[in-house]
Amino acid sequence: MMLEARTVCVVILVLILPSVCYSLANITVSFDKDACFFSQRSVGADTIYHVTYDGTPIDPLLCSMMKFSGGDSSRINTYRVCVSLLHYEDPDCAIWFGYIIATDQIGVFNCTVMPPSPYCNKYTDVAFKIQIKSNTNANTTKNVKFRMKVYAELETDCEHRSKDKCKDLAFIYLFAFSKNYHCFRICVKKLTLEMAKQQHILCCWYFLVGCSLLFLW
Repeated sequence: MMLEARTVCVVILVLILPSVCYSLANITVSFDKDACFFSQRSVGADTIYHVTYDGTPIDPLLCSMMKFSGGDSSRINTYRVCVSLLHYEDPDCAIWFGYIIATDQIGVFNCTVMPPSPYCNKYTDVAFKIQIKSNTNANTTKNVKFRMKVYAELETDCEHRSKDKCKDLAFIYLFAFSKNYHCFRICVKKLTLEMAKQQHILCCWYFLVGCSLLFLW
């Protein structure tokens, strides 16, 4: 039992140290400058993208689409990708823009038809594609401006089962000893992020001291 407790401490220490220094990455990408060289990007709990467009004419074949998928460095969590339209100006109805996910989830919008916000992917294993297309009846796109936020919502069975239990360190140990490592890792991350956000660094030190005593026992 003592060996198992030490093992749990080691794993938790590995997960706590990077989590205390947790920071959210806000990355801005633009259809005007980045779409031509845009590979599929991942969004997760620690990454948000802001997608912008300022009316520059773009190549409709090579520079009109951006793709996002849900995921993080753990490779065990699954996410739904969501998009919120934060700002939109198109006085001339010069473009159409689409949210393309699967054959049964395609949305096409313009200056008169706005998407629901947020608009979320129904699937965790399919990329969320944002595409823009010029309206052939419009003379210019120079007056078009928009900003979208692309982010992820965690989708796991463990997350729903242990939403409240993750607040209790005893349940984290229970998950570890039952070898439910998927829930264990998610719970530890939730607990440590909460501790970091609330600046309960003292709690972290108490836990570190406790683990140290176990090793010295």
